[in-house]
Amino acid sequence: MVKSKKGLGANSKPDVVKEIDKERVITALKRVKGQVSALIEKLEVRNYDPEQILIQLAAAAAALASVKTKFVEEYTKAKVIASLKELSKWL
Repeated sequence: MVKSKKGLGANSKPDVVKEIDKERVITALKRVKGQVSALIEKLEVRNYDPEQILIQLAAAAAALASVKTKFVEEYTKAKVIASLKELSKWL
């Protein structure tokens, strides 16, 4: 499909990367990375409490779910902003 130069074609995507607060998402991902690294270290040492490992796994999973939610929020917000900017050109 040929993209319209004037508006958004059906397959075109607004440049949302500029609108996403990447630092916020990256910071949260680094936090999850730290949690996972700590879990790996505990398991490698073989001196761990299985219940504590399960608790830490649940915490890491919840943190990753939170990152996903933040990213979806940022992406959605950026898409709406880009769409409104494009719409305002037509008004």
